[in-house]
Amino acid sequence: MMKNPYFIILIPLVLCLIFLIVGWIASISATPKPDTSGGPQITPYRAETLNNAAEVYGPGYGIATSLPAGCTFHEANYYDGTLKRIDTIYSGSTRLTLTQQKGEQPFCVGGSAGKSVPVIINGGKGNFTQGEKTGNSLSWYDGNYSFCISGSVNQEEMTKIAESVRYSEENESMSLTQNKGEYLHSPPFPRSYRKP
Repeated sequence: MMKNPYFIILIPLVLCLIFLIVGWIASISATPKPDTSGGPQITPYRAETLNNAAEVYGPGYGIATSLPAGCTFHEANYYDGTLKRIDTIYSGSTRLTLTQQKGEQPFCVGGSAGKSVPVIINGGKGNFTQGEKTGNSLSWYDGNYSFCISGSVNQEEMTKIAESVRYSEENESMSLTQNKGEYLHSPPFPRSYRKP
């Protein structure tokens, strides 16, 4: 057997040290990494055509009917998180995002930090903000929903786009593209739909 009493004490101490080191390494690898993307990641519910969007989001869905030349509907995304909203993206000659949500406080995608000036949109109050780095934004409340347009167009063009926003039930005469799928909806925010 062992004749050295220090050896008998040393073995359990070494084993404890090994278990502590292994536990520490396991805790480091199990620690969740912080989200550096600027907010919670929510998978949107996507409509890939204007007709899909009008069908999915229902009769309260806002559609811009006057856009800059070469700019067309790209997609619409419904975010079902804490801040429920629809982002309609128009692209082509420029990229614009029209955000719609319930309530009086508009959420602007990208947010603009700059000088804000009051504007009138279809008789309602709004604000145009000239962005310093993130582009311009125009936000307003129409009595039902708050809207925000963000992108790189000027105040005159954004005001023209904002004044052209109509709810989907007002757009019966619009030529909408063909559906890609079937959706069920509860105006203006969907109850059931497909995920992308």
